[in-house]
Amino acid sequence: MKGVSAATVLPLLMKAFSTIWEYPSQQCHNKSVYGEKYKIDFKKYNITTNTKFTFNGDKIVIFYETNFGLYPYYKNYNMDHPVNGGIPQQCNLTAHLEKAEKDINMSIPDENFSGYAIIDFEKWRPLFSENDWMKKRVGICSVTAFRTLFRRFFLKTIELGKRIRKNAKWGFYGFPYCNYDAGNGTYQCQDKYKKWNDEMKFIFNASQALFPSIYLSNNTKQKPRQRFFYTQVRPC
Repeated sequence: MKGVSAATVLPLLMKAFSTIWEYPSQQCHNKSVYGEKYKIDFKKYNITTNTKFTFNGDKIVIFYETNFGLYPYYKNYNMDHPVNGGIPQQCNLTAHLEKAEKDINMSIPDENFSGYAIIDFEKWRPLFSENDWMKKRVGICSVTAFRTLFRRFFLKTIELGKRIRKNAKWGFYGFPYCNYDAGNGTYQCQDKYKKWNDEMKFIFNASQALFPSIYLSNNTKQKPRQRFFYTQVRPC
């Protein structure tokens, strides 16, 4: 922007975006590399980590579908092997929320926890059109039920978290959506993903933080990496 200096813009960007490291790096910390002690200095780059680099701790906690509440999914995407009903239509929401509350209390015992609480549900996607593997088995009459009950399931889950851990920054991993090959010559997500994000605004509105997926391949060169990162974060 004309007339706006980097000194003005950068502090605003730092407030809008935070970098967090949720990986059990204690095994790597202070390890010897070629005879010299190697220390990962996360503070130097303003990267938030859990104390002692534990996985799930005092700053960052991730809840997965396999151990958070009674999340419905199909084992290995096989519709003959449903877990907790398989889909929202078959899930007992009351029982799910009761168990989710116990899981939150166990994973975040500190009622004043003010870190990041990330819900990572990936076994099925919030829009029916994104779940190609189930389209052949579910009739059109079930699509409306899926949309309605999915929305209720996600919103009730995050509302529970915000109610019992009020100071935490709650959100869902992997949102907003963007194509996985983003950055290959473009700085834009595909139109299909833009449309999906528009349809999922209710998720963004309920979230207190957004956690887009920015996994990088070791084989990718620097420029495509930069474009991929920019494209994934831009919708936020």
